[in-house]
Amino acid sequence: MHFRVSPFLNLYYGLEVTTGTVAESYNEDYGERMSKLFPEQILREFEELHDAQKLSWRVKQCLFEGISESRLNESMSLLSDRFTDLLNDAFSYYREYWEEHGPSLVKA
Repeated sequence: MHFRVSPFLNLYYGLEVTTGTVAESYNEDYGERMSKLFPEQILREFEELHDAQKLSWRVKQCLFEGISESRLNESMSLLSDRFTDLLNDAFSYYREYWEEHGPSLVKA
């Protein structure tokens, strides 16, 4: 089995643990460390993008007048663009942390 460590996957996981969008009580210390890396705005937007009700509403808006693949694709593309922008912004804060701690994760 091949194991690969990804800075972008670790970034995403760090944001999940920090914002509580994934429930993991055993990684509270890690979440606290990560919360010091990112500005509040990035954490708020990450939480908002993970809000199930907002995602559900986005899909329902597309289906209001029937199933429209183009409207659904457009809506999901907008969501994808927001995620991409957010993760790029967040990585600029995470990069230094990764450069320091990434080698130990790869080693482990």
